[in-house]
Amino acid sequence: PTLISEPTTAPAKDNRLLIYLGFGSAALLMLAGIFLIFAQKKKPIEESSEDSEPDDFDISDRFATADESEEVVPPPLVNEKPVVYGFIKELDSTETVHTIGTRAFRIGRDDVNDLILDHAAISNVHAEIVRKSDDSMVIKDLDSTNHVFVNDSKVETHRLVSGDLIELGPIKLMFLTELEGEAN
Repeated sequence: PTLISEPTTAPAKDNRLLIYLGFGSAALLMLAGIFLIFAQKKKPIEESSEDSEPDDFDISDRFATADESEEVVPPPLVNEKPVVYGFIKELDSTETVHTIGTRAFRIGRDDVNDLILDHAAISNVHAEIVRKSDDSMVIKDLDSTNHVFVNDSKVETHRLVSGDLIELGPIKLMFLTELEGEAN
């Protein structure tokens, strides 16, 4: 008796999946290699004793916020006294006097201003008094909600003279070039 066996076939394997996985892995390895090559081409930061930071260095000092980006410059000195460009007197019960010692003196509700007026009718940055090249002082409305009035007239810009009444909302101020009893 002859044994006749039927031909058996191995189960069919789908080799396409293995091929796709092989090519995908190879592509990822190539991309990783290219990344590493370019990453190594960047110049490394060399440490030196001159460039090293002090022990109390705070990295946040390197990144100024928008409010901190303006350089704070002290007023110029004349005969060791700060230069005074004028004064702003609050016309309320305190009659507080503020010295204008910078070329641009900002007034508003926000704490970035030189003169902070804490009142809801005052804009964050309401107005600015600027010293011009001819030494005159000009007040500018900085697109405030309730505007700037000088001597009862609404103004966008106005050349100030000593004694001018400035109104920002309900706040009344007076511009002075010198204080009483301190004439030059």
